[in-house]
Amino acid sequence: DPNEFTVTYEAFLNIIHPEDRAAVDEGYLNSLREGKDSYEIEHRIVRKPDDEIRFVHNKCVHERDKDGMIFRSVGIMQDITERKLAEENEERLRFETLLSDLSARFISSTQVDSDIHDSLRRVCECLSLDISTLWQWEPGNPLSLQLSHSHLPPDFPPLPEHMDVPEYFPWN
Repeated sequence: DPNEFTVTYEAFLNIIHPEDRAAVDEGYLNSLREGKDSYEIEHRIVRKPDDEIRFVHNKCVHERDKDGMIFRSVGIMQDITERKLAEENEERLRFETLLSDLSARFISSTQVDSDIHDSLRRVCECLSLDISTLWQWEPGNPLSLQLSHSHLPPDFPPLPEHMDVPEYFPWN
């Protein structure tokens, strides 16, 4: 409700989702420090009175006086919740399709090692990861894992061949 919103920077920050607030604040302040003419970011807000979380695209333009000094910032927020939800659904569908393809591939595979390497590569691509690994329990040693397969960038340092479970998974 516009009649309930006092236009201050603090009031603006208060409607931003708590997990996004620092990034939005830092981005805005950096745009001022760097003398940029505008600033854009996508983030979440918490709508009152029902605390509904919405995704917004926020664009801010800094206005300058005759000496070129920023004296005011004017912004607009566009609700992009439907687009973000569609993107999330598309990403989830891509991942589910990948898992389904990989499962079907291993049912009739005669080249398991190359299929595993290719699968790790595809997982990296789908999830925008740099590395993907497959570890197996060392035979006869339930406290140690052995590197079975990996997908690494060319410049990535080699991974250890063995991993002690208590060292890397202390809750186990």
